[in-house]
Amino acid sequence: MRSTWYLPTLAVALLSGSSAAGAQGSSADTALVAQGKQLVTTVCAACHTEQPPPKLAPPLAHVSRRYRMQHNGDREQALARIVAWIKAPAKEKSLMPAMAIERFGLMAPLPLPDDQLRAAAAYVWSLSEGDSTMRGMGGMEVWGRQGWHAARSPRARHVEDEGHH
Repeated sequence: MRSTWYLPTLAVALLSGSSAAGAQGSSADTALVAQGKQLVTTVCAACHTEQPPPKLAPPLAHVSRRYRMQHNGDREQALARIVAWIKAPAKEKSLMPAMAIERFGLMAPLPLPDDQLRAAAAYVWSLSEGDSTMRGMGGMEVWGRQGWHAARSPRARHVEDEGHH
């Protein structure tokens, strides 16, 4: 009996340690996302909006949804792919629909350190956390109606509003 008392104690200690490690990971991720938000606000916002309508490039929430969909929610794969894209954009590497490249063209590569690019990617990823529009085209059907056409011209927006497509 004396030798079995430590098993429950050990289990509690291990679980406490893992939740503390999870909290540390969570706070580290929160800091990474905050750093990424600052970078996106100061650098990426020159061309990207966070939500529709688009500016000179696709809204980052749509980029986030698309990368989540294409990587089946695998955050690490998606972040690596976003970082690779920012460093060296190429049409054949794009995960966005072909119409995005046709409309906006390719972005210029951003020669920033990998840790900053990863922070920006983490922030972009965070834009679609808990997003209920992850079905179908990863939210692209909404972008198709509101983003592409609404940004074209005042007439297109008027026609869209009246329900004439």
